[in-house]
Amino acid sequence: MGEFSTEKLHILDVEINRFSIAESSSETDQIHFKLEKCDIGVNLPKKVVKIVFDISLGGQSACSFKIEVLFKVDNLDELVEQDEETKVVRPLEKHLYPHLSAIAYSTIRGIVYTKTLGVKEGGILLPIIHPRRFYKRFLEEEKESDDS
Repeated sequence: MGEFSTEKLHILDVEINRFSIAESSSETDQIHFKLEKCDIGVNLPKKVVKIVFDISLGGQSACSFKIEVLFKVDNLDELVEQDEETKVVRPLEKHLYPHLSAIAYSTIRGIVYTKTLGVKEGGILLPIIHPRRFYKRFLEEEKESDDS
């Protein structure tokens, strides 16, 4: 089993699949954040991992977006295994998906801020999420698949 290393990691592309902002009649300064979905796709032959975030925000401006970040992981074949029968790819390195998700989320925070500079709030800053939130999500999924 290999070891996760940022030196073997490259962001290939960031794709905005949906980005909508609508002014709201809400007078609250508080922004309501909801992580609708965080999906991961793996293309093992190309050593590519795709992280897709679907996020919605409410407040003075309602915002909804779906953004994907593509990573090339030079040693991906050492960090994951693929079930020959089901073709499901599972991480051997438990920190792989949470680290990639945290990097993707940080990248997305900058994109959202830049794209929302013209709204009432003067730029929406997504909340900082502790990486444990990503770890918890992926560890729960792994436990569920082990129980199956």
